[in-house]
Amino acid sequence: KNKKILIVGATSGDTGSAALEAFKNKFNIDLFILFPNKKVSKIQQKQMTTIFGRGCQSIAINSDFDGCQSIVKNLFKDLKFKDEFSLSAINSINWARLIPQVVYYFYSAFRVGAPRKSVCFSVPTGNFGNIFAGWIARQMGLPVTKLICGSNKNDILNRFFKTGIMERKNVMPSYSPSMDIQVSSNFERLLFELFERDTDKLKKFMFQFETNNKYDIGNSSLQKIKNLFFSHKVTDKEILNEIKYTFEKNNYLIDPHTAVGLKAAREALSAGIIENDTPIVSLACAHPAKFPDVIEKSLKFEPKNPSILEKILTKDEFFETLEVDINKIKSHIISNMRTQ
Repeated sequence: KNKKILIVGATSGDTGSAALEAFKNKFNIDLFILFPNKKVSKIQQKQMTTIFGRGCQSIAINSDFDGCQSIVKNLFKDLKFKDEFSLSAINSINWARLIPQVVYYFYSAFRVGAPRKSVCFSVPTGNFGNIFAGWIARQMGLPVTKLICGSNKNDILNRFFKTGIMERKNVMPSYSPSMDIQVSSNFERLLFELFERDTDKLKKFMFQFETNNKYDIGNSSLQKIKNLFFSHKVTDKEILNEIKYTFEKNNYLIDPHTAVGLKAAREALSAGIIENDTPIVSLACAHPAKFPDVIEKSLKFEPKNPSILEKILTKDEFFETLEVDINKIKSHIISNMRTQ
């Protein structure tokens, strides 16, 4: 239709580089990616900041991922800005991001025996998008008996599944930085379903969280979802141990986020909540070469970079660094758009 749109995304590491690579030459689309300054791995940053041009660039925000995501949400609340520039989002606050994720739940379940047998999934998660795609797959009829929620030291989701209380605390840097999140935006979608799509009730809880950094859904509501979800917190030390265990046992190198999923799956097995003949699919995340420092801490060597990453490492970086100031960020985006 030859329309022009503006896409703004917040990334905790990988979505941003994927989006920039996909849209860098689409001249009817402007794309700006916000990432937390000095809170992604060096290679993840290089993947973003070596793609730079008018209308397609990354912006380092002096905040954490939650701060970046909040900026994107506030841009959508500005209806004049949203409508004037045909604003869209690229990360999982956009429903369209979840749709293709649902597909690999079906694909992988079929590979291990579904629909004749049930299956469990272990998902390392911070923003709750990927694991919510698994919930969608189950609603569509996939025989999923358990969704295992793996958290790192930023364990807001794990604490919720234990108590029914969602409480925001300070984000702590971890060995799995893409999960360093305290505001799991997609959890709102699960609450929407849990509250039987009562939008007034949902708004009340979201307002509580926005004003008090906390809400409590109560034990009866919690029990409705605890039957499906199991959660576990994985420490940095356990991440290192899981990387080492998997490499020594299977000669397979995993990244720290994948390690969270595998460790959580083992905990679910040892807790006896999953039958021994039920397969568990543990979702993998990024290439381990993106986290050489963590791999070196675990295995005493750095992983070999794929050739395309080697090329990126020699390129110059270009990016802006901005404070959490919605007006300045909006002004920067407008002045650097190519579709105007």
